[in-house]
Amino acid sequence: MARHAVKLVQYAIFIVVASSAFLSRQVEASVRAGVGYSSVTSGRTIPALALGLTVNQNWALSAMLAGAHTPVYYTSGVMMNGLWTKDWGDFVFGRLEVGFGGGVYHGEKGIYKSVDSQGKPSDLVKDQDNVIGPAFRVAYKPWKYVHVSVEFLMGFGTSLISNAWQDVGLGSVGVDL
Repeated sequence: MARHAVKLVQYAIFIVVASSAFLSRQVEASVRAGVGYSSVTSGRTIPALALGLTVNQNWALSAMLAGAHTPVYYTSGVMMNGLWTKDWGDFVFGRLEVGFGGGVYHGEKGIYKSVDSQGKPSDLVKDQDNVIGPAFRVAYKPWKYVHVSVEFLMGFGTSLISNAWQDVGLGSVGVDL
């Protein structure tokens, strides 16, 4: 599980860096990186890595990698959003940027149901979430290259049967390169 998460992080970083190196010569592009917390567990927040690529100040691709692992459970998730962005203007000693678009999310979680005779967890039960739907992002930039952002994907997924939204949220602090 941990190797899988490390590979996902490595691939995401490679894609963002390679894309920005290619696009920065042809169009105006910037890379965004941050850390924060995600609500992929629909309860407690877990650490997340946020990456993004903005092209021509109008379009953004953002990615989130989140995960946690304890002796009794694990969870990991990847969210990708494509957003149309707009500089909203001045806001409390900084700038406000908003974005709206669509996204996808894939998550996997597992929990051990029992403990064996040696005290080790056993009977791992796994589950997956696959979500697609509208997404939005609000970023406050107190300085030119620093952002505090909130990003949500309001998805239709496995919860569609229960007539509910399956939201995936991300709050992060980061830098724009």
